[in-house]
Amino acid sequence: MKTYLLSLAVLMVCFSGVGAQSAPPLEEQLNTLWKQKNYPELQKLIDAKTSANPPDILALYCAKFCHNFVQPDKAKAMAALRKLKTIAEATKDKDFISFADLELAGVIAIPEAEFTRNSPEILASMHTHFANYPGIEFGITYRNKFPKP
Repeated sequence: MKTYLLSLAVLMVCFSGVGAQSAPPLEEQLNTLWKQKNYPELQKLIDAKTSANPPDILALYCAKFCHNFVQPDKAKAMAALRKLKTIAEATKDKDFISFADLELAGVIAIPEAEFTRNSPEILASMHTHFANYPGIEFGITYRNKFPKP
């Protein structure tokens, strides 16, 4: 009986991971939520990835669009871009640093009053213009160039 229980326990441990799958890549998750127009989950995903240690460069860049247009929040947009700037400065790559500086300056320059929720019509036009979540390809370029340590 003990052998049977031990064998059963071993089998359960061996097969416990069979059904588990790893999460799809961030870019796929962003695109899926964007296409589903699931903006609250999109924001949760971006906030989780920008809060990770270390934060995901793609998420930091994509946070700008999310917090400017989809779920407006100037403080969150600036926080993500400040983290992006910190990462850029650590790389000592002048182009990346300049890029991060420009992105942050662009958000700082937007008046707080413009951080309002867009109408369904404006969001629909964004979906017409952007089949995939905006900025993914650009963010991937920097994430691939400067992978997490």
